[in-house]
Amino acid sequence: MAINLYPTRDKYVDLRKNFDRVPILGEKFVSQFDPTYFFRHMIGNVDNAFLFESGKGPKTTARYTMMGQSNSKILHANSSEVVISNNGTREVIQDSPLSLLKHLDFECDGTPFDYVPHF
Repeated sequence: MAINLYPTRDKYVDLRKNFDRVPILGEKFVSQFDPTYFFRHMIGNVDNAFLFESGKGPKTTARYTMMGQSNSKILHANSSEVVISNNGTREVIQDSPLSLLKHLDFECDGTPFDYVPHF
């Protein structure tokens, strides 16, 4: 049961010289795999853990699961308020959660990593 991991260790070390965040991708098809069960039992009780699951929709996009843990910026949202925590600071904003995703500072202009073109 081989898992395809990207990038290689040497490539990761090289990328870390220029980027603060380097995605690591593991690919393995597992029939009848339940990502929510895996998340709950592996990292679900870790502070600031997250699970993004795309289980429904077209097969080309509804096949990815991302999970991990925030290391600095956290967004807590409900229907009318968003709280952004960042390294000990806290900001409360009265607005819809979707309009505030811009505050997460995703590196959209960064160099794409060739092994994760779909993200």
